[in-house]
Amino acid sequence: MTIDEGIKNLEYGTKQLEMEIESGLWIKGSESELCCKEGIALNKKCIEWLTELKHLRDEVHKMKPDLDDKNRALKEAKRLLKLAVDDANSEAESLCAFCKHNHVVDGCPYIESYSECEYIWRYTDEALKLIKEEK
Repeated sequence: MTIDEGIKNLEYGTKQLEMEIESGLWIKGSESELCCKEGIALNKKCIEWLTELKHLRDEVHKMKPDLDDKNRALKEAKRLLKLAVDDANSEAESLCAFCKHNHVVDGCPYIESYSECEYIWRYTDEALKLIKEEK
């Protein structure tokens, strides 16, 4: 049974109970009439809840593509972070782990000392692109 079918069934049942009360089938104030009124109230509350559930499901369904995009971006950020940690912890000390040219530091044509190195990480462009997408 779908939510819409459940709502329709409850609406039909509610109308039936309301018709029973209006027809005078039950003695006013009797236990049977009170049960009908309680059934009507319960059905209306269930209709309200099912309608709200349907609306919330629709909203979640609309948000899903955006959530998928955010999950992809998060995975990419984690991948880049892992690469950054790997580069920073690189055991190849003779290589500049941050320089996108990956030249030997002692013979790097771009710097004369470590203090001059701009540390251009080899994945900087990818990371900056990802950051701009998140804004």
